[in-house]
Amino acid sequence: MPLEIAGYNLNPRLAAEIDALRLADLVPAVKHVHFLEVTGLPEPKLSPASQRALDAWRLKGRDVRATAVVGETFWSTIEVTECEALLAATDNSLKGAS
Repeated sequence: MPLEIAGYNLNPRLAAEIDALRLADLVPAVKHVHFLEVTGLPEPKLSPASQRALDAWRLKGRDVRATAVVGETFWSTIEVTECEALLAATDNSLKGAS
């Protein structure tokens, strides 16, 4: 029987496998990582969960640059919206990439 999650029907096995994933265990295949996080909080700060994952990646030899920006939680809206701070941070990150 499918599970309804955020208005979508998902196979229960798929939902369970997604739920079992941990970002810290998904070590990127690349050496240099630019990690951008959007927060709705007034002061941009990486979430504790993101910080734990990034620390784990660093222990696995990844060079991680991380930036938090303030923006609307665009992933939870029905309307198309842009996060100017995320666009700017992405641009800055790409300009600094070698």
